[in-house]
Amino acid sequence: MKKLKPHGVDWAQIDRFLASAEKLGSAHKILVFDEEASLQQAYEAMLKASLGFMFSHGFRARSQPGHHIAIIEFVRTRIDKKHWLADRLRPSPAKAEYGPL
Repeated sequence: MKKLKPHGVDWAQIDRFLASAEKLGSAHKILVFDEEASLQQAYEAMLKASLGFMFSHGFRARSQPGHHIAIIEFVRTRIDKKHWLADRLRPSPAKAEYGPL
């Protein structure tokens, strides 16, 4: 089954996803209090930014189990390896369930 489907580029929608990612980027503020919650927020911010990136290329992930993996794989194949942080941000249960990306 295909993991991606075409999606019309809507810059206003992309801006909303990126703004949402910036709000979630406050993970460093709570790091002192709750490391796990901080990592979860950082991971969610990465997913929101990745969705914006994916939408800007005219695609979206299909709504199916594992759709977050399709989002991450899409970005990983299109950015320079030195910028790749997703494996370090994934929550521990996701690493155990899906293995390394």
